[in-house]
Amino acid sequence: MQHIEADKQQQQRAEQDETKQEAPAAEADTDTETTVLDLHSAQTRGSPAQTLHDLATFCENDGIDTFDVYGDFSSSKTSSSSHSEEEASSYLRAFESEIATTFGKQDAVFMPSGVMAQSIALLIHASSSSSSQISSSSPSKNKNNSACNSNGNRNNEEQSKRKQFACHRTSHLLLHENEGYADLLHMDAVILPLEEPTPIGGIVGGTYAAPPMRFHDVQALFSSRMPDAEAGATTPTTRTTQPQQQHHERLSCLMLELPHRELGGKLTPYEEVVAMSRLCRTHGVAFHCDGARIFEAAAGYTILSNKKKNNNDGGGDISVQEIAQQFDSIYISCYKGLGGLSGAMLLGDVQFCNEARIWLRRFGGNLYTLLPYVVAAKRGYRLHVDDNKNGSTRKNSNSNSSSNNDNMLMMMSFKSKTEKLQRIVQSITCNDDINDDNDDDNDATFDAAAVVTFDPKIPATNMVHGYIRASFDECHNAIAAIEASLGVTILNRVRPISKEQEQHEYKKGYRCRFEWTMGDSNGTIEDAIFITAWKEFIRILSS
Repeated sequence: MQHIEADKQQQQRAEQDETKQEAPAAEADTDTETTVLDLHSAQTRGSPAQTLHDLATFCENDGIDTFDVYGDFSSSKTSSSSHSEEEASSYLRAFESEIATTFGKQDAVFMPSGVMAQSIALLIHASSSSSSQISSSSPSKNKNNSACNSNGNRNNEEQSKRKQFACHRTSHLLLHENEGYADLLHMDAVILPLEEPTPIGGIVGGTYAAPPMRFHDVQALFSSRMPDAEAGATTPTTRTTQPQQQHHERLSCLMLELPHRELGGKLTPYEEVVAMSRLCRTHGVAFHCDGARIFEAAAGYTILSNKKKNNNDGGGDISVQEIAQQFDSIYISCYKGLGGLSGAMLLGDVQFCNEARIWLRRFGGNLYTLLPYVVAAKRGYRLHVDDNKNGSTRKNSNSNSSSNNDNMLMMMSFKSKTEKLQRIVQSITCNDDINDDNDDDNDATFDAAAVVTFDPKIPATNMVHGYIRASFDECHNAIAAIEASLGVTILNRVRPISKEQEQHEYKKGYRCRFEWTMGDSNGTIEDAIFITAWKEFIRILSS
């Protein structure tokens, strides 16, 4: 009982840490507090008053002098022509058009949340798939005839009509949306990889060293597709489809997350993304990108591609537009890498986005005005992307949108954030760096890998996951000691590893885990400060 109670207390403390870290860290009041350098927080944000003041200044500098009203739907065009006078009269429609152009798509729709955006994308693709699969040989399968059947027959018929989408076992839809795809969208999830009978929840069994979605996973999915009639399948559909027992003729969409957040920012190899796109089009299945961090993904792909170029093995920059061309639809977050208040963009062709606006109203997301969220998103786009379309270099060319009062400073590029994190992680895990300059402890040696392991070993983006072979309390004590001695916070969010839920990690001796993102806030801190703090952290836990 004491062990269980201790676990509960650790979990409560971890949840408190998590709650505090949901929003960007607030700037410290230097007049009343001792400044502690935060090595963990990727973003900082001023007070609500300062934030709204900055948005007001941006509106003045950017010429935003009218409110959007119910999405300014009346200002949109059904044709693909862009920048018409009617569209230009709406700052929202102009911004949507600008984002669509950046990604090489015909249109874009701003939405209050990514959950709403991806749910709407799945519904549209499922509807399109249903329309293309209506058969003249099944006139009896209509509402009137169905109502005359018994409850059991009606339920079986309803289950047989439920569309499926496929996703990786760590998809946001499986982990963080309370099965909304089943209860609201009436769809079933096919979890990849097929050979892993992973229950809903995704992280059950652990995620350490787990691979991202790969092309062979998708090949296995499509090779399992066959008509239910041919297969003679009568097994009722479950919310989470067990691949080895089900057939996937009702599959309408494949969803790929770039990068995989729950896997520490790992990326599906780009050539395999292209191959997946071809395979989906061959089979008539929509290909959707969960691109919440798509600018970070583009930077990661560019770094890998340039390494190939340096080795005379092809390569070159990979832009978000090139990535987006592989997908029928794509969702991007406006508050993660772009640092907005909230909101998302859903992109696709004109017909797709017209349907998305209808679904936006049905979902209650067509608010009277979205101005604070759209303005914050546009400001973030100017700060972090601007006229650089692959997100790898920040160019401060929009001088009209900046002022001293607006605090619009030169931001780190997504590429430089990734490269900085790569350098620091490699230095932390290099035992030569850990063991040099030991002062009085000349005989002491420390194996960094025995204390902390990063996954992936070399970050693919500006994010990485870490696993620590120390208890939750030991980690917090070491963090506190470093804060007292060095004046830095090395980690402000550490989660205990559950023996029941994360067996793989637990068996390897890990007891805590963390997520680390390099952003505009901690990215300005010198590498040497990170290395010194992490060296001390490893030494404390080693002893």
